[in-house]
Amino acid sequence: MSIFHFLVPVYLGLALLVGWRLWRLAVGTRLRPWASGFYALLVLLLPLADRATHAGGAGLLPSWLQSLALYAPPYLLNVLLMLVPLDLLVGLAGRARLVAPAAMASPAVARCRLAAVLGLPLGIVAWGADAYSHLTISPYAIAVPRRQATVAQVRLAVASDFHLGSRTRPGFVEAFVNQVNGLGVDLLLLPGDVVEGGRRGAVAEAQATLLAGLRTRYGVFAALGNHEGYGGVPRAFFQRAGIVLLADSVATIPGVCRLVGRRDGHGPRRQSLAALLSQTDASLPIFVLDHRPVDLALTAAEDVDLQVSGHTHHGQLFPLNLITGWLYDLSWGHRQLGRTHFIVTSGTQGWGPPVRTVGRSEIVVIELSLVDPPAATVAGYGGLVGRGDPQRVTVP
Repeated sequence: MSIFHFLVPVYLGLALLVGWRLWRLAVGTRLRPWASGFYALLVLLLPLADRATHAGGAGLLPSWLQSLALYAPPYLLNVLLMLVPLDLLVGLAGRARLVAPAAMASPAVARCRLAAVLGLPLGIVAWGADAYSHLTISPYAIAVPRRQATVAQVRLAVASDFHLGSRTRPGFVEAFVNQVNGLGVDLLLLPGDVVEGGRRGAVAEAQATLLAGLRTRYGVFAALGNHEGYGGVPRAFFQRAGIVLLADSVATIPGVCRLVGRRDGHGPRRQSLAALLSQTDASLPIFVLDHRPVDLALTAAEDVDLQVSGHTHHGQLFPLNLITGWLYDLSWGHRQLGRTHFIVTSGTQGWGPPVRTVGRSEIVVIELSLVDPPAATVAGYGGLVGRGDPQRVTVP
């Protein structure tokens, strides 16, 4: 069953609320039948597209219309966000008698309000679609204890939440590979939701083949996200892509670091971090890949130098970032607890609508210094040495 089946009732409830308010707003205007028809078509696009994709309704809608349907939820969300403050302003203006009641009730004012409520969200969605389609390089510089590592500097790239699927833009995977290869990183970490679970067929094979073109000094490693579990973990995809999948397992890069990849937190077989760390030792810096940024304090209590995560998308659409900020200790960015650094990326792409009005579509680049602090300060050592300015990159 598609996850859309769980969201469609919520979506339709929101649509009914917004539709009722727009109907009231359009009273007495000639735009009412046109606006009603446009709105009904817009609302029905998403369920129809979902049926065409998941319920055997192939051919019900052309592919371009299915893609267009994904813009309906962010559009409706922004219509609602436009309605609420506009209603408040109109109400305050009426109470303060700044505008005569007859003028407020006139068809001209109603047309202006309706045009603003329906038109401005189109601009917001267009801006969000542009933001979604541009990758940003987000640089960090941190320092961790060197321990017995034989190198003094490691350049890491972190990318998550690609959600590769049939609707992934043509050219995106190739552009991502070229961008990473141009960064000259030593190690690429992918903390989950690289691909939708159960992916098979020619498109998935082509995407995996393109990812196999990634070039780093020490390799590409991934942890599982929640979406890889929908429909079965696509292990063949990772093998074809040349990506080492760490599912509650540990990998050692001699002289550099140990990598601990965790299963997603919703899985029934997830091992504790302490159990995973017991399989290794602390002779090298320890980096953890954990899809969800949860239980940060528990991780900081272990012998971990860096954890990278994704999952949150930082909400992707305003004001959902307020919810992810409430649900997670860290929704996006960097935080240090004790000597453990946590970096959460807002995602290389996103899920659902190809629109982003908060966060950014990013590749995180970490300039990691391995240093020799005095023994007495190792337990509390660390710090965000620096954070560079993001660089925007156009992706086809």
